[in-house]
Amino acid sequence: MNAIYGWSSGRRYALSAGGVLLATLMLSQLSADFQVTNIALLLLLVVLLIATTIGMGPAILASVLAFLGFNFFFVEPLHSFRVTDPQDDLRLITFLVVAITGSSLAGRAREQANAAARGASELAALYGFSLRWYDSAALLDESICHERRPRRSTLAMVGPPVAAMR
Repeated sequence: MNAIYGWSSGRRYALSAGGVLLATLMLSQLSADFQVTNIALLLLLVVLLIATTIGMGPAILASVLAFLGFNFFFVEPLHSFRVTDPQDDLRLITFLVVAITGSSLAGRAREQANAAARGASELAALYGFSLRWYDSAALLDESICHERRPRRSTLAMVGPPVAAMR
């Protein structure tokens, strides 16, 4: 899903809006089979999926659009943004707060995971560089040591090392 982060922000916001619109329309067709609470939870799930795959900004947009869609399609009176029941006011406000909070937390977690992956990639590159540097330094050190070692002919003239005298 990291490929989506490479998209322009306009495309990511459009994908976010389209995802919420599609989920809301599908749920409005199935609303007779679900309670309003379950519909709210399914819309929250869509918002969290958008937050983890598309990003935090589009997820905030998804939260607001899901809130508006939930109010328009699933809260009495239907097909209106007017709310008559105080319980519905509380339900809608709670939905919006949970959607925005959840999407921002999920978006931040995703951004931190991406930052950690970038850090691990940089660390692996630095480790590879240090191994190559160490290998070249070891080759250089080995070539210098060969230059400093006495030649075999010099040892032959001096003779073998003398054993410790008693």
